[in-house]
Amino acid sequence: MVNQDLITWPLFLKKGLQLIPRVPQILEGIRLTRLDNPSQPVGLGLEFEAAALDNPKGVALLYENMRYTYGELNSKANQLAHHLRSSGVTKGDVVGILIENRPELLISVLAVAKLGAICAMLNTKQTKKNLATSIQLVAPTTFLVGQELINHLLDLPTPIIPAPVLIVIDDPETETSVGDTLAIIDQQSDYASQNFLEAILDQPTQDLDTSKKIYLHDPCFYIYTSGTSGLPKAGVLTHGRWMRIYGGVGKLAINLQQDDVLYATMPLFHATALCVCWSGVIAARAGFAISRRFSASQFWHDCIRYHATAIGYVGDLCRFLLVQPPREIDNKHQVKTMLGNGLRPAIWEKFKNRFGIQYVYEFYGASDGNVGFFNLMNFNNTVGFSPNRYELVAIDQDTELPIRNDAGWFVRVKKGDIGLLISEISTHFPLDGYTDKSETEKRILKNAFETGDRWLNTGDLMRDLGFWHTQFIDRVGDSYRWLGENVSSQQIENTILEYPSVRQAVVYGVKVPHHEGRAGMATLQLMRGTSLRSDERRQFAYFLQANMPNYAIPRFIRVTSRIDRTETFKLKKRKLQREAYDLDIVADALYVFNPKRQTYDVFKKSHLEALDQGSLRC
Repeated sequence: MVNQDLITWPLFLKKGLQLIPRVPQILEGIRLTRLDNPSQPVGLGLEFEAAALDNPKGVALLYENMRYTYGELNSKANQLAHHLRSSGVTKGDVVGILIENRPELLISVLAVAKLGAICAMLNTKQTKKNLATSIQLVAPTTFLVGQELINHLLDLPTPIIPAPVLIVIDDPETETSVGDTLAIIDQQSDYASQNFLEAILDQPTQDLDTSKKIYLHDPCFYIYTSGTSGLPKAGVLTHGRWMRIYGGVGKLAINLQQDDVLYATMPLFHATALCVCWSGVIAARAGFAISRRFSASQFWHDCIRYHATAIGYVGDLCRFLLVQPPREIDNKHQVKTMLGNGLRPAIWEKFKNRFGIQYVYEFYGASDGNVGFFNLMNFNNTVGFSPNRYELVAIDQDTELPIRNDAGWFVRVKKGDIGLLISEISTHFPLDGYTDKSETEKRILKNAFETGDRWLNTGDLMRDLGFWHTQFIDRVGDSYRWLGENVSSQQIENTILEYPSVRQAVVYGVKVPHHEGRAGMATLQLMRGTSLRSDERRQFAYFLQANMPNYAIPRFIRVTSRIDRTETFKLKKRKLQREAYDLDIVADALYVFNPKRQTYDVFKKSHLEALDQGSLRC
């Protein structure tokens, strides 16, 4: 696999020649990723207004039976912005946005961005403690909240923050009238509530002058970590950072045209859909189709309905589509382009071949980071290259921190090897970090290659494929050491997913008494109608032995009916890792690898006792 993914001179030159017609656009994209004039007006509001001038009658947004042109969407956002300004919202104020995927969410974001206020993109799946934490981190003075999510706020202890204003946005799917909802708010809380439709009804539709008074370092979004472990943190994404995404994705990487439509089902409170996919669409003056929620069975029907030519993806969304039974509709759509992140090498070419995809613009980035990679040249199994200065460095597996050589500097890895991704913090690529500055400081590495330099520890492991291209391997915590060898959980997952009866797989390391390092454990969700009976367990063990070295074979197997994920399809590994093989906690079927019998045995209390006593070796 490694040798196949390394990039050679002939392949690099072939792909490079294909980019020649796009050189002017690529150079413009590179320029936008390197903006450094702090007095130059920039940002989401200004760029959308330019798109509305360029293509006022072009379709900007599609949702169910609704169609908004660029001119219409810009006018709606202006009406809301005028109302917010008349209500006292000014540059630097925080506005909480709690709306499911529908047009009003993007209208709200545009309106707030035009004022230079900050959109706090509240997670629509959060409730109670997590939601309260997210709100308290940024203290919004105003909320734009969908009627469908009012109870999320009403269930919180009030006041979470002093005297907030709620602008309630009507939801056609909610049976209660807006008037009744406002009455409930008045009865049950101290919020001052307003009706969104009434608030904007008589407001002007022209652009505001505030869009021209927004600069590189002004915050645009607070985007929260997905919460795979612990409480959420609010990452700061400035208008300058948005411009770098806009240039890097919309101009440099993805090659959309005005008549293209990109369909995205991911939640818009995260950066992949909101900042990456939407900025790519705005840059092309193309159409953005959204869905309130993802449906694997309905996905390609929606693509046909919206005449989509491109799709956005994240995490294992592609895996969910691939495990659907083959259907005629798989090739009836017009989609040829994909933009997103997290497409696993194990299914990369399978997905392209089955669904007729020609271009996979995989990217790497994080809303709380300062580095981005783009697969501009459409290689397989890579996140592409980065305009940022970055390095891949060797780390100590125990401390998970970079190794220093005798001279005291970090050690770069060689082509084909895996290292920790670190990115330089500079004027061109500053680190916006979190609202909590102490959390930001924890991620900064100093004196890496020279005295006084500063680098971001991304916490991600990458492989150097050569020619400035990298391949995502794992989060640092998702790799573990066993039998004196480093094991990548994602690579093991990729192999296990090749087994016919496995639908989903999560691999992680667990502590075992009287053993050094961590033993591999895999939680599996099987295909419907299959199980791990005795003969099947033996076949599964044979498959693993034939496809991976002994140290990489998971020592424990857990078979479950459902694997929990975050809203962006990230696996919730930490809970599984904490539960490990504890028979008092885990109700699912558990199995332990038996190297003598070359199979997996049912894990029993006697095995647990033997592990504790040191009489059973893994």
